[in-house]
Amino acid sequence: MAAGVPVVGTPVGGIPDILTHEKTGLVVAPDAPDLLASALRRLLTDEALRAALCARAFAFVSERFDWGHIAGCMQALFLQTVRRPHVLIATPLFPPEVGGPATYTKLLSEHLPQEGFTVSVLAFREVRHLPKGVRHAVYFFKALARAEDADVIFAQDPTSVGLPAALAARIMRKPFLLKIVGDRAWETAMQRAASPDGWEPLERFSTHWSGAFNIFLLQLAQRVSARIAKAIITPSAYLRAIVANWGVPEKKVHVIYNAFDPPDVQETKVDARRRLSLSGTVLVSAGRLVPWKGFVELADVVCRMSKDIPELRLYIIGEGPERARLEAHIQEIGAQQVVFLLGRQEKTTVFSYMRASDIFVLYTGYEGFSHTLLEAMASGAPVLTTAVGGNPELLTDKKEGLLVPYNDKTALAQGMKQLLQDAAQRERLGRNARIRVRQFATSDMIARTLALLKNI
Repeated sequence: MAAGVPVVGTPVGGIPDILTHEKTGLVVAPDAPDLLASALRRLLTDEALRAALCARAFAFVSERFDWGHIAGCMQALFLQTVRRPHVLIATPLFPPEVGGPATYTKLLSEHLPQEGFTVSVLAFREVRHLPKGVRHAVYFFKALARAEDADVIFAQDPTSVGLPAALAARIMRKPFLLKIVGDRAWETAMQRAASPDGWEPLERFSTHWSGAFNIFLLQLAQRVSARIAKAIITPSAYLRAIVANWGVPEKKVHVIYNAFDPPDVQETKVDARRRLSLSGTVLVSAGRLVPWKGFVELADVVCRMSKDIPELRLYIIGEGPERARLEAHIQEIGAQQVVFLLGRQEKTTVFSYMRASDIFVLYTGYEGFSHTLLEAMASGAPVLTTAVGGNPELLTDKKEGLLVPYNDKTALAQGMKQLLQDAAQRERLGRNARIRVRQFATSDMIARTLALLKNI
């Protein structure tokens, strides 16, 4: 058949696997010389039949018996036979719950099986209904039971799920991978213990132990989990340095930026303003209402600027423990018609406000890896933010946005005035920012996480 010669055969043994009557050759019964003679006579006298059978036979053997095809069949068989590496993901949140760990875990559970892994998820919601303390103990025993079948245990935070998963991994002698996206002890301390007028920067807090017992326990949990981990993932070089302050060797910490897929929104700035009933000069900010986000200071600056720009308006999106204080401060400075608190909004609405704004302002004292900043950049709005935390890793000053020092209201005011007076700069920064966010693709995050898992 490979030589281009027409074939006559009998339907015995393995011949029917190769020869199909009237398609790749002619098939006759054995011990039937008259039928064989008839088949031979057909092939000798029917040139069109010979050509058709030879062409189909050659195509059949070229495809079916090619070494590449055979190797692929063998590979598929091996993958079915050989046990695939099993990753147990311990996560504080999992869909339908929302949040960073839920999104990240869902992505991993969808992509890892395509790369030869099996994945199981141990979500904290399985124990969240239990009393505090008890829930963590039960979670530990669940992790211990599930760890027996796992090749790697991958925790999505260092405290609520991280410490129980780390201890289970240590007992079962399984490699432990940990993702750290912030300092839970610091956030808790700043929300509960910080004075309303100030807070301790994370860089300083991460270098010493807290005197408050509950904060000390959170610090201890983070450090134990991090030291047990064979490798740690952080979403920014800034957070890698913070984890190093815990006494963790920096070479153990790998920076893998979180994935960000820009929303496909066709709404123009004019359409967004019309739908949201916005007019004048619009500033937008968003985030959790906590002391280090700088919303009080931002309101002060915008209130002063509104005396020279009467149509100036600031819309703040988000909720948090500082809301009552922020509302009182807005009243105190007489900015009720300038600064508006919109509360929590749907993602699509937040993006529309960003799209409608003349400037998106994030005057924050701390950011590990800001998805809010990436969303604003993706909207095309010119961004003004602080040169703190992971922000300088997301955008370059005067290229994709403006960076100003934190705790410098003069610099903040100057930056906003500069942008408001220069429409060409606003357009250039917004255009460059939309290009920059494409570099935080899901495919890159998955590829680098896969490489780390395979190495472990």
